Amino acid sequence: ATLTGADGKPVTAQNGPVTVTLESGKTITIAAGASSGALDVAVGNDVYQGPTTVTESIDSASGGNLEAIAPNTTPVSTVVSDVNDTTTVTLTATPTVNENGTITYT
Repeated sequence: ATLTGADGKPVTAQNGPVTVTLESGKTITIAAGASSGALDVAVGNDVYQGPTTVTESIDSASGGNLEAIAPNTTPVSTVVSDVNDTTTVTLTATPTVNENGTITYT
């Protein structure tokens, strides 16, 4: 999340952090003196699910001792690519066996 003024230039949080609450309930904190903050979200590896799109938006923002904060609530999306892990099945057998013997397959 980034704080910008009406002119599009960065604005810093004053006398305290700005808390940005996302639609999912997660929060991003922009520290006092900073103009942006980040939140890392881990993406799992689901072998049964193909590519997916994760969408998030700002629900609210407060703090930073700023006159007014007008959150841009336009959603942002990230496509999570599906990397298919190849699984190989291999069959082996006893190379030689005598008559009346046993072949073992593994």
